[in-house]
Amino acid sequence: MNNINLSFIIPVYNVEKFVSKAILSIINNDWQNYIYEIVLVDDESPDNSVDIINALIAQHPNHNIKLISQINKGLGGARNTGLLYSKGEYVFFLDSDDYLVGNIFPEFINYMTNNNLELLEFAALKVDENDTVLDKIFLNDSDGKILSGEQYISQITFTNSVCNKIYKRQLLIDYGINFIERVYIEDAPFNTEVFSKISKVAALNKIGVAYLQNPESITRTERSGKRLVKFINDSIIIIKRIRTLEGQYISKAGKEKVRDKAAFLTANTLWMLVFGKGIKVSDKKDMLINIRKEALFPYFHTTGSIPRDIFLFILNILGSLRII
Repeated sequence: MNNINLSFIIPVYNVEKFVSKAILSIINNDWQNYIYEIVLVDDESPDNSVDIINALIAQHPNHNIKLISQINKGLGGARNTGLLYSKGEYVFFLDSDDYLVGNIFPEFINYMTNNNLELLEFAALKVDENDTVLDKIFLNDSDGKILSGEQYISQITFTNSVCNKIYKRQLLIDYGINFIERVYIEDAPFNTEVFSKISKVAALNKIGVAYLQNPESITRTERSGKRLVKFINDSIIIIKRIRTLEGQYISKAGKEKVRDKAAFLTANTLWMLVFGKGIKVSDKKDMLINIRKEALFPYFHTTGSIPRDIFLFILNILGSLRII
């Protein structure tokens, strides 16, 4: 199908309870004259997600839904594969336990097209499994103001999540911007790199998606033991990448905001390292040695959060004195 306006990229792993709702929320939108595609990436899902998707494809043959299966590469790897196979002018990364709200996406695409935007941020809902609204998130006071990526991060900052943003696909292709595979928090360096390249971005204070607060998801289950060790090690990779990306920003204010993000993640990582459960003391020491080896600690910079600033400052002093 030619002239696709928007590609929905949906990673699939252990989401048999939710994936049909995500797909149907797209199909049931009023798309007017816009053309979309749904690119689902099966990341070796062990449950019945693929069977459910194939049934939906058979039921909706005219809705340009395609399923790609791959050897497990994690959320970031599934998104990379979806981007590789997508054809839309714009792309949106929808998690398979989330869903679209209302009929707002045609308005988003219209706004991006009319203003030649490369990225649009929008607001979202937090909901539980009964669709009860728990919170409204990602609202900001820049409503409709068009800025460069450097101006945006300097004046407003941006949320780490990719799930409240529509991207110009060609921008990602031209700069070869991909997700780090098989790590947690892969959104943060992805967006840090994207915003360093963008010439026109805006935000609208309109709700586009609902985020399910799924207690079984990777990001919401309690982390301890091996899972926590992986989360900490992945965080080290992410922080290192973000620190490297600081050099892609020209303005002092832009560089400072990137340092804020790195400091915020550093404080979180050290908190997990100090107070994490189920980790051997020897393993904690090894991870701290690794953080030092990568020159990520001590790291004297504000985080944008007073409690984290205090925590990081204390650990920086202790680290400088080699007490930890």
